[in-house]
Amino acid sequence: MSCKTFILMSTVDVFNKPIGVDEKTPVDEAGLHPYGLHRRMLEKFVERHFPNHLIVRLPGLVGPGLRKNVIFDFLNDNNLDAVDSRGVFQFYPMINLWYDIQTALNAGLKLVHLTAEPISVAEVSGQGFGKLFEHPLAGSSAIYDMRTRHAAVFGAAGNYQYNRRETIQAIRAYAQSEQRTLKAHEGVAT
Repeated sequence: MSCKTFILMSTVDVFNKPIGVDEKTPVDEAGLHPYGLHRRMLEKFVERHFPNHLIVRLPGLVGPGLRKNVIFDFLNDNNLDAVDSRGVFQFYPMINLWYDIQTALNAGLKLVHLTAEPISVAEVSGQGFGKLFEHPLAGSSAIYDMRTRHAAVFGAAGNYQYNRRETIQAIRAYAQSEQRTLKAHEGVAT
């Protein structure tokens, strides 16, 4: 198989502990869960077989048609008893994906983390949906902090292409434009 340019959509989950990681952080495959390991294997395959490639690692997503993650759960009041308000995640605005891919290709990048500043689950609920959410669970909570070395290529400063304010705006847009897709208290898609 051959192609002019191979673009692979990958994931932050290639990292066991995605805290403070960027494009230069080595991926330790030992102990990776199957999803992350298989995505890493695919990344390596693309690197070996397609000289002209772009690997895009993404965190959580927010945008039209979203059907999973804590943002979807808040919109649909879905399984919130299993959500830890202390969790810290990143939500990339999907509406910018093609533009950001074009920017990365034009800059000659082979690997890019398209990412947003981390935000807590409590902030997602409070600032994105206007609802106080305080629900700590036993044990430690998930923390994601995937960074990029290429923020300046995208017109941003620091470690992320998108800041917390832009994430909150994307969450609010989603909350206001998307219809609930689960029936309340049933967990059944409509």
